[in-house]
Parts: sequence; structure tokens; C-alpha cells
Amino acid sequence: MKKPCSKCSPPRLIEASGWIAHQAMHKQAYPSQKHSQKRTSAWRRLRAEALRRSKGQCEWIALDGTRCQAAIGVVARDWECHHVVDERMGGQAVLSNVLALCVFHHDTTKGRRAA
Repeated sequence: MKKPCSKCSPPRLIEASGWIAHQAMHKQAYPSQKHSQKRTSAWRRLRAEALRRSKGQCEWIALDGTRCQAAIGVVARDWECHHVVDERMGGQAVLSNVLALCVFHHDTTKGRRAA
């Protein structure tokens, strides 16, 4: 019997006999991190800096070089920060590695929405 692995992108079906080894591979490749960083004052400052740099506009750049025209609201829930290089892959929580994106483009980037 196969089980879907939600950590794989795209999701893969894994044989039950190899499930434990497969999950161990994920733990090696992506050591668990505490998500409390997102709630720290340093993270809030970084988000605020990213929004200031973006001048209130989504920083998504299309392949043809045009920038998303969505204006990012002042309320934090209206925009999201995205790590260009994911922290699990060695990316740093620094301004040069963070983009201020509208919710649509952040979801697109994360694969939660079709482009």
C-alpha cells in the first residue's frame, strides 16, 4: 500500500515499507525549525523593512520584466514576506533574501495556487 508524502514537491506516493526511511530523509534534508522566528521582533522589523523597500507594491517580477501592480495594504495580513532561498535550504533572514509579496503571488510562489 502506498501513502502520499505531503513534504515532497510534487507529492509522491511512497510504499508503506519504505515510509520510515523516506521520512528520515526529509528530516536530514530539512532539519526541523521552530517557527517562533516569525513572531520575534527581529522578524517583524525585517518584514517592515521589506515593505518600506517595496514602497507598498508587490515585488513579484514576471518573466517579461513587468512588476505586479498590486498595492500592498498597510495591514500585515494584506502582504507576506517570502524567503527567496528557503531557510531550510540555507537561506538567511536578511533583507536581501526577503521579498514583500501580495497574498496571490506568495501563494503562487509556495505552490498553493496555480499561476
